[in-house]
Amino acid sequence: MERNLLETIISSEYLLEHVELQDISDAIVMIQQSFQISFHENELADVKIFEDLCNLIHGKINLEHNDDCTSQQAYYKLNRALSDVFNLSKLHLSPETLIEDIIPRKNRIEKVKMLEDILDMRLFLLSPPFWLTCMLIVIFLLSLLAFFIGWKIAISGIAFSLLGFRIADRMGKEIAIKTVGELTDNMVSNNYIKSRRDPNTVNKRELDDVTRSIFIKLFYLSPSALHKEAKFSEY
Repeated sequence: MERNLLETIISSEYLLEHVELQDISDAIVMIQQSFQISFHENELADVKIFEDLCNLIHGKINLEHNDDCTSQQAYYKLNRALSDVFNLSKLHLSPETLIEDIIPRKNRIEKVKMLEDILDMRLFLLSPPFWLTCMLIVIFLLSLLAFFIGWKIAISGIAFSLLGFRIADRMGKEIAIKTVGELTDNMVSNNYIKSRRDPNTVNKRELDDVTRSIFIKLFYLSPSALHKEAKFSEY
């Protein structure tokens, strides 16, 4: 008997080939943003395994190779930006420092916006309260069921929930990333080129690992599931 998706994840056997193709498109968007590249129509048609995608990414990046550590550079960039925005001593910050201890709840949205402006990247640092997200999901699902009662009620409910998601995303004040170290990792995976000291260079040895981290973050895959021969779904 075939196991369902949840059982597969729990058993730690969730593989790249289990990820549906329409979901892979989310990873492709992140890869293009992070490496500042673009894929043309049908360019991914011949990508069958993870190594194919990595090779395609390497071929797209025509920057000078510099064998340095992007994570270290991103950490120092973030350290300086946090120190400037919140008037902190860089000596008091470490990868284990809690973001919540740095950014007070008062004016949190404005302060994070200042931080993003200095770094010139979106950090995805804040989120709405969990209870609000759950409530909006319930309203959305109930609205779908409401089509059996009346389409006007259903459309109104869907519109309300979608508007709620948008407002909640903009107004959320909950810290979504715990530590300075985790935020540094997010910077590198979401904005690899911008995280480097010199955005006209790249460490080609890091590209595969950054690509791998994007898939791990989006689909909760284990690193062992993203070996070179890992297959993409064919359906």
